[in-house]
Amino acid sequence: MDASSRSFDTIIGVDVKGEMWSCIEIPDSAAWFGTRKTVRVDALIDDVMLENVGAMVTGRGGHMVSLSAKVRKQLGKEVGDSVRVTITKRKRAARTRADTPALLKGLLFGPDGAAFSPTHTRKGGRLYRY
Repeated sequence: MDASSRSFDTIIGVDVKGEMWSCIEIPDSAAWFGTRKTVRVDALIDDVMLENVGAMVTGRGGHMVSLSAKVRKQLGKEVGDSVRVTITKRKRAARTRADTPALLKGLLFGPDGAAFSPTHTRKGGRLYRY
């Protein structure tokens, strides 16, 4: 396992303002992600893969991933049950969409998980962006 992945055992259920939400909490996530903002991750929960999901801020300095009723049904588990989780950080392009006129930059990924880079060509005085 590399530095972009983390595995742990946890229980489904996060207490948010006195209510139990059907989420899994990622331990020590703020330090691992390097931010206290929402981040995109891939999550393998038992044998169910959740791709490009948002790890939301818990309000206590950590992050959580929400598990819908559909996902809980696939797992065969409910709030309070134990699961094995592997979280993988999503790879992003070097620059953000706001910095470049290539609107899809950082949103398209190859089979190795690396972001595609935009390019362009000129034909007949026109600019074509890919």
